[in-house]
Amino acid sequence: MERSQIKQHLADPEFFAENRLRPVSDHMWYETEKEALKKEKMRLRMSLGGAWKFFYAPNPDSVPDGFERNDYSCDGWNTISVPAHMELQGYGRPHYTDTDYPWDGIEEVTPHGIPQIYNPTGCYVRYFSIPEQMKKKKLLLTFEGVETAFHCWINGHYVGYGEDSYTPSVFEITPFVENGEIKLQWKCRVFPLGAGWKIRISGGWEGSCGMYLSLRFRGFTFGIWR
Repeated sequence: MERSQIKQHLADPEFFAENRLRPVSDHMWYETEKEALKKEKMRLRMSLGGAWKFFYAPNPDSVPDGFERNDYSCDGWNTISVPAHMELQGYGRPHYTDTDYPWDGIEEVTPHGIPQIYNPTGCYVRYFSIPEQMKKKKLLLTFEGVETAFHCWINGHYVGYGEDSYTPSVFEITPFVENGEIKLQWKCRVFPLGAGWKIRISGGWEGSCGMYLSLRFRGFTFGIWR
């Protein structure tokens, strides 16, 4: 995906999601009714929390070219914990918003525009394998909370885009899995604000980029028991 297209997604006030599945009620997933009645740990759900390869960029233009490619090497990148705010791990700075915008004194941002100089962007990469019990099943990837907007790739293939920060984003990734191995790449931005940023301001901490709730994926079978 071209960098210009990515920035267009951020600036378009009518574009807030791509390939994201429609919201549904949350459930517990078991392969058999017997497992469900025992209320054991779900074998069809896997947390992706933990250590991730991480690159901090002060703005989208500073993101390494081609980092989403499957053959891109992340050697030399730092490691970051997920879920967590990147500012609380030494990248960027938290900003308390009351009457000032985070970019005030740095650059002028007009409505429908996005900051070009200070718009911290986090790039995350992790390799993992699909457990045996999830193979040959429909696979869904869930971002339970990302601040503020993000693009996602699997094995170099573009998966989708999501905003809203506090809304879970779920994508089907089955077509992108190769031999049970996955390279998951995603990047998020702190201030990719569009038409709503002039009315969004309120007292509170801003600029917490990253995954602050869990990241997981799950395999589906035909039977679901609550």
